[in-house]
Amino acid sequence: GRRRRGGGGGGGGGRPPHVHGLGGGAPPVPVPRQSVLARQESADKKFKWEVKPGGSFVPQVPAVAQRAAEEKDREQHAHQRKWEVKFAPQLATASRRTIVLTNEAKDYINEITSNNQLRTAMGGGSGSAAQKHDQKNILGGAPGKLTSSQLTPPTDSDSAHAPQQASKSNGSRQSGEGGEDDDDDDEYDDEEDDEEEDLATAYRGVPPAGVVEGLMMMLTSPDPTEKAKAAAALCNICSETDSNRELVVHAGGLPSLIEMLVHPSPDVPFMQSAAAACICNLAANINSKETIATSGALEVLVDVLQSENQAAAAQAAGALWSLCVDNDNNKQRVADVGAIPHLIGLLHAKDTFAQSQSAGALSECSIRNDSNKKLISDHGAILPLVEMLTSSDLSVQRLSSCALCNVCANHEANKRQAREVGALPVLVNLLSVSQVPEVLSPVAGAICNLSMKCPENKVEFSRLGAANVLRKLVNSPIPSLHGNALAALEQLEMV
Repeated sequence: GRRRRGGGGGGGGGRPPHVHGLGGGAPPVPVPRQSVLARQESADKKFKWEVKPGGSFVPQVPAVAQRAAEEKDREQHAHQRKWEVKFAPQLATASRRTIVLTNEAKDYINEITSNNQLRTAMGGGSGSAAQKHDQKNILGGAPGKLTSSQLTPPTDSDSAHAPQQASKSNGSRQSGEGGEDDDDDDEYDDEEDDEEEDLATAYRGVPPAGVVEGLMMMLTSPDPTEKAKAAAALCNICSETDSNRELVVHAGGLPSLIEMLVHPSPDVPFMQSAAAACICNLAANINSKETIATSGALEVLVDVLQSENQAAAAQAAGALWSLCVDNDNNKQRVADVGAIPHLIGLLHAKDTFAQSQSAGALSECSIRNDSNKKLISDHGAILPLVEMLTSSDLSVQRLSSCALCNVCANHEANKRQAREVGALPVLVNLLSVSQVPEVLSPVAGAICNLSMKCPENKVEFSRLGAANVLRKLVNSPIPSLHGNALAALEQLEMV
């Protein structure tokens, strides 16, 4: 019969059986077991089944994947809040640290904020100690003090520059390097000079790193005392160094100072004085004058001139004076904002510092400005200026004679008014009795300008014996005094 296909046994056609091991049977193929990782990856995947319409099964995201997504959302939210909440405080903290960046900076700030005296580029200072300091340095030409005012030159044309010698002195006022008479200090004790030198040392040059930044932060402090101390410290470190002045202006210190003038604390009367004195020093920088004048500071300073706080009014006058030096635009701006009548009002103040600062401002804003000269005389400034010549305060003597010199230069009506109120004999008397070169130089300049193209004044000065005194002063080794005395003598002897 027929053989069965695929049967057991060895022969026959058909496929031989697949042998597994030693047994003769063919067991089922085992399904490989999935690893734990594979099962986890499978569970994390979303199901991709297609559900027929009307079906009852709705695939869900596995719980593990949902938790991971929620955790990721929380992390992103926390990251966003981190930048929203912490970014600004981190910046503020970094800025605040500059106050105590180093022990040197901290000690420096403590030193300059504990000093009550305000040192300004215009010979500033207040109180008896400051007045004594200013009187001493008017002779010795100590750093940071104004040693002579800019005088209108005794020539036929009212040019803007001082005589060569006075211009040099004015330039030293700007740079804070002292006057031309530094060697003429024999009448002063060397020990006192050393003390003054030590006092000035802290305010020279660039301060330690972080000091200016720290003081700028203090200007915005809610504590009014801290703000006033910061303004005073900035005033002092800007009294001598031009780079410090520019740094404070560029760093944005001016708005805070103006705000202190507008809204002074009643508990800290010193605040307005410190802010005005600081602006005075900032304005000593030639590049900052326009910025300050157009910042709204002029109008605020005029308001402070009218303040009952006379110390602050004196510093405001000094700030206006500083703004006018070597800037003709600001001279006109000072007049336009109505400052001149209030400056003249300060000439009647009991405080000699207020008198000297207002006289200095009037002297400066009259240079190269005929309309201001007329405005000054029309508001009655010449008589109080003449009376100030008899003051016992050397700064008042010097700056009132400077003001008369400049206000009367090439102005016929003012020359006549000065003669009528008795200025000529007072000037000759001061020229005869004073031993102070810084006073004698502007007095000689005033005699020169009052005599020029004015025969009546020339005759009166000759009658009073001015020429004899001037001949002695021509021999002075001090350039400014020699030059002004010689120019005055030439005017009196000119036929």
